[in-house]
Amino acid sequence: FERMRDMVRTQLFREVKDIHTDVFSKLSLEASGFVNWENCRQTLQRIRHRLHPPCKNLKEMEMLLEKEEGPVFQQYGRLHDERIYVGSVDDIMMFANFTLIRNLPTLVELFVDGTFRILPFKARQLLVFLAELKGRPRPIFYGIMESAQIPDYEAVFRYFGEYILGAQRA
Repeated sequence: FERMRDMVRTQLFREVKDIHTDVFSKLSLEASGFVNWENCRQTLQRIRHRLHPPCKNLKEMEMLLEKEEGPVFQQYGRLHDERIYVGSVDDIMMFANFTLIRNLPTLVELFVDGTFRILPFKARQLLVFLAELKGRPRPIFYGIMESAQIPDYEAVFRYFGEYILGAQRA
């Protein structure tokens, strides 16, 4: 169980269930009865939750991201060594993967998907822009919105067109 707890603390981008499955598969039949998923689930998920407590709202997350330090910035404001948080416009948080954007071909097929259930805090909409690169969709830009009104969508699309694609063309 200690090994699972350490893995949950250090392997932040792996699902807790996957970590349990890895460890569980290597246990003896006798030991596996004590660390089945139902016995471990709540404890492991509580450990993960304490490492990354959710922000209450977009303003709190924006404030923590602007500091460019701490666990919130490390978890949500960076991708590898590159800053992906680009700022907020009209209460909409914007994130961009400039490594992928810089390498976009001249002609590229773009897709947009909206979802709301995976946000680490209360917000209405996560708008994800994807580009097809080497036959696979890759997320290149995100907008997190407090409301899902037409002006919010327009602001995200305008920012993406002017600042993200405009910068890529320059």
